[in-house]
Amino acid sequence: PYSELPMNAAFRNFGAEPGVLYISMNTQVFPTNITAFRLAIVHAINYQQILKLFTYDNKTLAITYVGPISPQFPGYYNPDNLTPYQYNISLAMKYLNEAGYEGDFYVVLPNGTVLGNPNGQELPTLDIYAIAPVTLIEQDELEIIAQDLQQIGISVSVKYVLPSVTDSWTTPTGTPALVNLGWIPDWPDPVFQQLMPLTDVQFGGISGNLAWFNNTELQKMYQTLPFMTNETEQIQM
Repeated sequence: PYSELPMNAAFRNFGAEPGVLYISMNTQVFPTNITAFRLAIVHAINYQQILKLFTYDNKTLAITYVGPISPQFPGYYNPDNLTPYQYNISLAMKYLNEAGYEGDFYVVLPNGTVLGNPNGQELPTLDIYAIAPVTLIEQDELEIIAQDLQQIGISVSVKYVLPSVTDSWTTPTGTPALVNLGWIPDWPDPVFQQLMPLTDVQFGGISGNLAWFNNTELQKMYQTLPFMTNETEQIQM
């Protein structure tokens, strides 16, 4: 009976662990189509502060990790031992300054310093879309993120929408630049339930790949990768 299993073991067996919370950045629309801008955002967020929201009885019940495949799948997960993005305000400002010249915009820091192209347009407030209803933890997460981004001059506003609104997110230009969402696999499959939903352009939009990431080499691999029966060959690919 399920009552005799540790709760985390039950989740693992049925693929419901781990659930993933993330903010996607649409690679096809301004300003998140600028790589340096995305790098600025990932280095501006204090992940340790967010993880504190998931601390209970002196145990942290969440982790940050290199996706899109989770650590529950040894061999498939992070073969190059990359480290998750680190909170680094100086690096975030460096990237944002580069992005401003590339995208012809500027931002103003709280101390009045201008980053980016001062002859361009001031970056407008960016909307982060979240699906209602949201939990208190998710609200706290978004508040931390908004405050962190404000430190580098990026103003954001959280927009709560009903799931029906997301039905229109079927094209790159029709998908918001920033979307706060979660994903829980339907069954434990590192390729077809984790890798492909988040990186295959065929799953673009609300189907999973809200960033509209599109890589030609990966798309060719996906024609055979999920159907391979030899695990060693699948991991190598």
